Amino acid sequence: MSDIVQPCFIASFLFFFNAYQDKFSPGWVFFSFLFIGIASIFFVPMLFYLPLLWILLGANVLALSLRNFCASLLGILLPFWVVGSYALYADRLSEFGDYCLTIGSLGPLFDYSQIALPQIISFAFVVVLLLTGTVHFLRNSYRDKIRTRMIYESLITIGLFTVLFILAQPQHYNTLMRVLIVVTSPLIAHFIALTETRITNIATIVIMVVTFLITFCNRWMLSLLS
Repeated sequence: MSDIVQPCFIASFLFFFNAYQDKFSPGWVFFSFLFIGIASIFFVPMLFYLPLLWILLGANVLALSLRNFCASLLGILLPFWVVGSYALYADRLSEFGDYCLTIGSLGPLFDYSQIALPQIISFAFVVVLLLTGTVHFLRNSYRDKIRTRMIYESLITIGLFTVLFILAQPQHYNTLMRVLIVVTSPLIAHFIALTETRITNIATIVIMVVTFLITFCNRWMLSLLS
């Protein structure tokens, strides 16, 4: 499930930001939300991102219009129509309906009983990277073009929303962490690419070393469990 959500989220972004300042771009918007719809088939809580994406489509991408909004609805609904049609054909429509309704049955809030220490360390590290990239961008955004600033502001907003989502619903950690990594990567890449001081260069080396150690430890723990 998580392996499907992450590439769908990346693909959605590629189309989403291509609609910048174009209120007559139903094609870009349709395909962007189509991939969100595909991800939602495998992970229904992805639908919680929809209001935020519509806000960003209007406030940052500057492409919200009635035509584009309708295109986004069609993109979201198309995967559900396809799967629903198959479920009807296979006489499993009730099962599909029950699965879709799971979006309204959230688990207990802030229940960290199933979160292991390696997951906490990984989450904390990615959040530190997100905040580092965010602060660096906000301090140096005047160097970037307006379109670049709009894109990075969108990534920051989605990243902060995802952090809150993970904190509130930690049972979805494995999937949401992949989404968080997607939006954090460009922000920390912006930091690494534009660092010029001795301290930030040292910080870049530290980030690379810690990333390697955490990746190695997680893979080692996974091999032990298997």
